[in-house]
Amino acid sequence: MTHVARMMRNKFEIARLYRERAEKLRTIAGGLNGEAEREFLMELAADNDRLAASAEARGRRGYSPEASEQRPASGFEPTVRD
Repeated sequence: MTHVARMMRNKFEIARLYRERAEKLRTIAGGLNGEAEREFLMELAADNDRLAASAEARGRRGYSPEASEQRPASGFEPTVRD
């Protein structure tokens, strides 16, 4: 297996792990009574879904120096808080 093939496979494996983590967080959140805690875990699950989508997109792009440049994933635009 080539280095590029391993890199692509790893991205999809990482995406699968993020999706599994998101599902576990949603399951735990469903059993909580506290609204704030439930919302927090649901936000974490959504973050994991976005990370999975980003990893899948990197895997589909393949490996190149341009593709490996760090840039914000969709949905992760910096926010300014007061």
